[in-house]
Amino acid sequence: MGYIEPKRGTIRRKSTKAETKAVPPLVGGWNARDPLSAMDPTDAVQLDNLTPMDGGVELRPGSSEHADTISGLYVESLMTYASPSATKQFAAATTAIWEITSSGAATSSLTGLTNGRWQHAMFTLPSISHLACVNNSADGLRYYNGSGWSTASLTGGISNTALANVCVHMNRLWLCEDNSLDVYYLDLQAITGAATKLETSSQFQRGGKVMAMASWTRDGGSGMDDVLAIISSNGEVLVYSGTDPEDATTWAKVGLFAIPRPIGRRCAIKFGGDIAILTVQGLIPMSEVLQRASSAQSAVAITDKIKGAFARAAGLYGSNHGWQIIEYPKRGLLIINVPVVERGTTHQYVMNTKTGAWCRWTGLDANVLGLSGDALYLGRSDGEVRVLDEAFDDVGIPIDGLAVHAYNTYGDPRVKRWLRFQPQMHKPEDYKPLVDLLLNFSPDVPSYSPPQSISTGWTWDPPTAWEDLTWGSEIFSTFDWLSISGHAVAGALVVAVSADSPIQYNGGLVSYEAGGIY
Repeated sequence: MGYIEPKRGTIRRKSTKAETKAVPPLVGGWNARDPLSAMDPTDAVQLDNLTPMDGGVELRPGSSEHADTISGLYVESLMTYASPSATKQFAAATTAIWEITSSGAATSSLTGLTNGRWQHAMFTLPSISHLACVNNSADGLRYYNGSGWSTASLTGGISNTALANVCVHMNRLWLCEDNSLDVYYLDLQAITGAATKLETSSQFQRGGKVMAMASWTRDGGSGMDDVLAIISSNGEVLVYSGTDPEDATTWAKVGLFAIPRPIGRRCAIKFGGDIAILTVQGLIPMSEVLQRASSAQSAVAITDKIKGAFARAAGLYGSNHGWQIIEYPKRGLLIINVPVVERGTTHQYVMNTKTGAWCRWTGLDANVLGLSGDALYLGRSDGEVRVLDEAFDDVGIPIDGLAVHAYNTYGDPRVKRWLRFQPQMHKPEDYKPLVDLLLNFSPDVPSYSPPQSISTGWTWDPPTAWEDLTWGSEIFSTFDWLSISGHAVAGALVVAVSADSPIQYNGGLVSYEAGGIY
């Protein structure tokens, strides 16, 4: 019998054998830069609450109550006083500063204030240490010396009622006023008294106001060089080098450098041997600011791999208070706080500082983040202060994680009938994730409601990394085959989890039939 042409619209399938290919772990992290068709197989289209580590991704740490009695107030600043002999923690909420050194009830430490949005710096002198704080209001320069709070008496023409930011540089306290392009410095090792103006307003070319200052010790090519960076709201950085602004032989202007507009008063952080500046085009290293035009800086931004998502967030939420950068050395993470709703919903863009891989955290409601010792704390809009890393849930609420792999042909250009997916996971014994497959390079990711795994008895005896966990009788590896379906050349695998116990996902295997559809 001769060959019969199939009817139009029907599918004729040759007999094919299922093929199995390795699914790489998502060590490349979240990619919000490249086209869907050009991503590396180790990248993720979306990666929520799953943090990239050396061999895969892990469900983000949970949060536990630390201080919960600042009822009805918005916690907008977290500050740590750290002297050689004592450490104390403070949370600023609305009109007061509360001591939260011990867990449980917060203690009112300073009242009658105007707002809770403080900028602060530790100023350690040979005889005494100070936590210097300003809040861009009528509250002046306040400082804590280990036993109590005081208001600095400043002279020299500076307005003590509208101080916007504070910085320590070369054993001097530096201050800036709101709505001004000038900065002031106090005498050597002084916390109060005469404030001398450094005439900087004439140096800036784009106008605006001083947003922040940063002290940086850099390698200038002929040895280490101490510089002061003054950052304006309209995207300029004025850099001075030297030790004494009153001695022309040791103090000099390095230059004026253009950057994209900075975001917020908390826009600068020491990061490694550099200063990182948070701008509308991403997190930019100061070392690159000194070498590149502003138009070229986004290409070398620390956030380059997520620049699409970052640009959208900066455009939508850039004017909201709550943007912040903080390093979390215990876990090797750099965190950018993104205030989606001011005093409400927040996201965190999180980078593994060893690999440069990114993800996004959700569900933490963090108005502000703060370090004390090696612990990371977050201040919330409900008045709570929580500590990260001491639980696997958020005060009883499981953590939802979502990983959407980059689209992948697995080296096979043929149309495939996708069959099964075998995720490799460390997880609770009876837990199976939700899996799915996206096709045809669709940019839209559906909403998922993953099954919950509720495992009692988990506490975090904090290890420094997942590899330090002891995988005992309560944790299992799974290699279960789970069904997927669809016909396409390339597919993007999806893994969704919800748990209050540790979960680690390390890639897996995928099975398909190919070459028989025409």
